[in-house]
Amino acid sequence: AAMGDDEDGDDGDGDGDGDGAEGGGTVIGSGFHPRAGYPHAEVFALLEACGHVEDGIEAARSVMSSSSSSSSSSAPLAAVVDDLLARYSAPGGAAELFGSAFENGDVTAYVTLEPCCHYGKTPPCAISLKEAGIGRAVVGYRDPNPRVDGGGVTML
Repeated sequence: AAMGDDEDGDDGDGDGDGDGAEGGGTVIGSGFHPRAGYPHAEVFALLEACGHVEDGIEAARSVMSSSSSSSSSSAPLAAVVDDLLARYSAPGGAAELFGSAFENGDVTAYVTLEPCCHYGKTPPCAISLKEAGIGRAVVGYRDPNPRVDGGGVTML
């Protein structure tokens, strides 16, 4: 997932290239789903876009490496990310971390898979994107999971 600042407008080519920015806009957050039981890519992209972490990709990587037995240089980041994810997973966490970050709606989220719309171990990504004030979402593939199946797009 990537978040792009649409300040310069759409280039109109319709190619959906998923680079996170349109017409000269800037990628302001990116992420990926590091492992089962952890938030999806949208959340790591939002953590970066909202200034909670410097790099959403590195934040997701730190969660992956925090499960290994080796002592890595990402341990301090993993502790910060674990704290942020605990806050995110608590009731009202998405609103606390992302609430109205982009009130003017000039940010587009680019996601390969439709944002989830159900509660599991974490809140739904679609709600997190709405809480942040994302103005538009470009979805590469509608999620065939029966718990999603168009519901994420409907929420947005």
